[in-house]
Amino acid sequence: MIGLYLKHESAEQALVVPSVTMLSSKNVEHENEDAKVLRKTDSYLREAVEHDSAFYRLTLTGLPPAFIGNRSDINTFCERDTEEWLIGSNTRFGLILLDPRLYKNTAEKHGLIPQTGHLFSEDTYSRTIKHEVGHVYFGALLGTDSRRPFLRWLNEGTQYAAAGQMTPSKVPYETFDPDILENSMSIKFFYQNSAAAVMRFIEVYGQGGFIDRLHVFLGRMGQEFIKADKGEFANPKQVYKKSFLELFGFEPTKGNMKYFVMTGHIPEKTDAVIK
Repeated sequence: MIGLYLKHESAEQALVVPSVTMLSSKNVEHENEDAKVLRKTDSYLREAVEHDSAFYRLTLTGLPPAFIGNRSDINTFCERDTEEWLIGSNTRFGLILLDPRLYKNTAEKHGLIPQTGHLFSEDTYSRTIKHEVGHVYFGALLGTDSRRPFLRWLNEGTQYAAAGQMTPSKVPYETFDPDILENSMSIKFFYQNSAAAVMRFIEVYGQGGFIDRLHVFLGRMGQEFIKADKGEFANPKQVYKKSFLELFGFEPTKGNMKYFVMTGHIPEKTDAVIK
């Protein structure tokens, strides 16, 4: 598997200064702990900017504010009741992260009730931040709101792969579920399946080749979304299909995607089947 980590510019060179705020702050006796969490998060945000600037070959001039909070805070930012597994999100209000002291293996130590089944580790927290910051870069390439339903698999899969949240030995190529193309978040292991598709693209085209294609693809899609949002004539799904075929070599149908991910070969015809 090709490495996703490169030498790159610093957050300061990228002109990005993270802003982190602690929500639902604890009482005075926890001020020192709050400060430690804030410093840690600021450091990981800077690392994420360096990492994602290199991965996306893109320099941002700003970053949405980041907030650390509890489950109630996350629900407020996401504007819905969130699942216990959700520990970070890029929302229209900024980045929201679950307080590291509210994980399954840390809450009791701080006299708190766990608000996720995830086990906390510095590595998990760092990669979660890289993932959420990655959504900002994806949106920058798109030029508009990146929370578009039929791009969700590509968006989530790219962040999952880029942040290293799945090791190459655990990529579910053989059990890939192409229902991700329908934005079926209800399918089992949506994120892992989305990551499998993106990681296969990176293996086939190389990291640089994938990112070059992603730049063009998202640029075109963004223009269509912006026209549609303005009420102008636009056909995002048609542009999606035509651009995908031109840039990635096949029509984005379930059959084609399943064949590609499971075999690592570009389908020679529409809806290729595995023999």
